[in-house]
Amino acid sequence: MLPLHVAAKCGHRDIVSILLEAGADINLAVKNGRNDIVLTLIAAGANWGQTTEFAWTALSFAALNNHIHTVSTLITGGANINLATDALYCYLRKCRAKFYLTALIATGANINQAASNGRTPLFVAAQYGHKETVIAGGANIGQATNFGWTPLVIAAQNGHNNIVSALMAAEANTI
Repeated sequence: MLPLHVAAKCGHRDIVSILLEAGADINLAVKNGRNDIVLTLIAAGANWGQTTEFAWTALSFAALNNHIHTVSTLITGGANINLATDALYCYLRKCRAKFYLTALIATGANINQAASNGRTPLFVAAQYGHKETVIAGGANIGQATNFGWTPLVIAAQNGHNNIVSALMAAEANTI
């Protein structure tokens, strides 16, 4: 365990604060799914907007590592769910895509926010066949990526007939 984890686990908020001020990496607790430590870090005022050199946040790491409780804890604790990093979209590739899109909608996040390549949560859900999340929460079904691909195009490319039908029923641009 790292000093930050030990201090957080023991409830030493003053030491947690000192370690955070000195630059301790809060993302390690998240990567390891240590929700107990995340709760203590939230109480100690950890900066959940802190990014790595690759612009990944704690929420990105929790999502990518499939730590569903930590994702929920971070969202409740004030993590910015609108930060558009590709890591958040990785989460949609996993089986809990419905949870993540539901969390986006419930927290009032901009579900049309695109990652650096123009992909939106809807695009990724259509790409990986998550029918239950495809048109949730008023997502813009015609929003294209940087390469001009829409959710309908990616669903068609990947052979997701049920998603193509759902998008067509929602009047997606078929051209």
